[in-house]
Amino acid sequence: MITAGLGITRNLHSSFRAACRKPTASLESSPPPARRFALRAGGARTLPLFSSALAFLVLFSPGSYAKTWYVKPDGTGDAPTIQAGIDSAAVADTVLLANGTFTGMGNRDIDFNGKAITVRSESGDPNLCIIDCQEAGRGFYFHSGEWYGSVIDGVTITNGSAQAGGGIFVAYHWPAGISPTVTNCTFYDNRVELYGGAIYCDNSRIALTNCTFYFNWSDADGGGICCVSSTPTLTNCTFHNNIANHGAGMYSEWSTPIISNCTYVANLAG
Repeated sequence: MITAGLGITRNLHSSFRAACRKPTASLESSPPPARRFALRAGGARTLPLFSSALAFLVLFSPGSYAKTWYVKPDGTGDAPTIQAGIDSAAVADTVLLANGTFTGMGNRDIDFNGKAITVRSESGDPNLCIIDCQEAGRGFYFHSGEWYGSVIDGVTITNGSAQAGGGIFVAYHWPAGISPTVTNCTFYDNRVELYGGAIYCDNSRIALTNCTFYFNWSDADGGGICCVSSTPTLTNCTFHNNIANHGAGMYSEWSTPIISNCTYVANLAG
C-alpha cells in the first residue's frame, strides 16, 4: 500500500521506552554554595562577584577561542576519527570533515558527549561526505543533554543498523530532553528492527532542516522517523521510498511535529 507516510498513532511499546531511559540526578533542594553566599551577602557584596563573573565571561568566552578540528577519511588531519575530533573539541568548536567516506570504529556510533559543537562537511555537500556505518551500528547517538548548539551539517549517513534509530538515536532524557540540530543531511538505506529507520527520538525537540530521507527501513514503525513524546521541527525535508509497517515516512506517538514545506512521496506502509 502506498501512503503519504505520515503515521500518527499512540501504541509504541512502553517497554522499549523504559529500556532507553537512564536515571537522572535529582534536583537540588537548595541553591548551590556560591548562590547561597550571594543570597546571604546582600547587594553591596554581590556586585563585585557579579562584575568579576561578567568580566570573566567577556574575556574568556568560548567563542573567542573556537577551534576547528580537521578530520580526513584516511585518519590523517587533527584527529584520526570523527569521535576523536569530538573528544578533543571544546564548546563552540567545529569538527570539519573532508570529502570522502568515513568508515570503521570512531566513525559510527558517534557521541557528542553533551557538547555544543558542530560536526560538518568541508564542502557542505552531503553527496561528497559520507558516514558509512557498514551495518555495524548507527551514525550518531545523543544521550547527554545536547541542545540546539549540537549540530550535524552537510553529511550523508548510510548503512546504519540497530534496533532503533539507524541514522541517529536521540535517547529519552529528563526533564528537558535532547534537541540537536541537523541541517542539510541525507539519510539513505538505514535499517532497524523496531523504530525509526533513519531517526528515533524520545522527549526531543530535534530540529531538521533541508534533510532528505530515502530507502530507509523499519520492520515496525517509522521508516524515516519515529518520534515519541516529542516536538520535532521539520523544514524543507523530503521523504521518499521509505518502508515500514506503520508510518513509512514518519511515525509519531504522543508528539506534536511542526512540519513546514516537507514532501512525502511513495513511502510504503503495511
